[in-house]
Amino acid sequence: MDVLGGCVVREENRMACLRLVNMQDHTRASIYKSCLRIIRIWTPLLYVVK
Repeated sequence: MDVLGGCVVREENRMACLRLVNMQDHTRASIYKSCLRIIRIWTPLLYVVK
C-alpha cells in the first residue's frame, strides 16, 4: 500500500497514477507556457496603446 496524493494506491495502480500525475504536470506546464506567450505578445501592444 502506498499513499499518493492523499489516497491509498495499490501496487498495480501506482504506475497508472504516476502517469496521470505526470500528464497533469505536462498540461499545467503547457498552459503556463501559452499564458506566458500571450503576455509576451500583449505587453508591447499595451505599451503602444498607452
